[in-house]
Amino acid sequence: LHVRLDDKSFARFRKETEALRRVKAPYIEIVHRSGRTEAGQPWLIVEHLPDDLVGMVARFGPVTWQEAVAVGRQTGAALDAARRAGLPHGGLKPGDLRFDADGLTHVADLTLARYVATAGVGVVDPTSADERAAHRAPEVVEGRPITERTDVFALASGLYQALSGRAPFDDSGGDGLPVPLIRHGVPTAVDEVIRAALSW
Repeated sequence: LHVRLDDKSFARFRKETEALRRVKAPYIEIVHRSGRTEAGQPWLIVEHLPDDLVGMVARFGPVTWQEAVAVGRQTGAALDAARRAGLPHGGLKPGDLRFDADGLTHVADLTLARYVATAGVGVVDPTSADERAAHRAPEVVEGRPITERTDVFALASGLYQALSGRAPFDDSGGDGLPVPLIRHGVPTAVDEVIRAALSW
């Protein structure tokens, strides 16, 4: 990730990173150090979590609904802890959901994502534009302020894709809403929760 920050933005980035380090909660990627290059690009040293949701689905195919529920609960707990610390994600995508050796989910990029989402011109993000765009909540696309619902929408969108193999609005019905996940063996109750989160 390469995004140049001015002094004011970098001071905010460092403050948020330090706040994140103080959050004592499981399921959040551990940040060891942070800084900025001479060119103004922020950097982070984080724990090594080589697997993410995108890679797992690419290698093993769609997840089971039980796996999706586990990922959703763990991610939700992480996002809630970060939100209470004043650190909403704002740019959540499936590649930010990473897994440790025990298969537990850890949310990554809690401090950098918002700068990518708002920086615009000059940002180079290794994540494909398609992946980022597919999971952006309407308020992000429209340039409105992010809320806790922003992350709920993005999480639901990522889980929908992990279950079905398609982003939700690439697989919509005639009414423009995502096709029910029951066709993929997902129980009605789980399907309704995910699609309700996508209808906000």
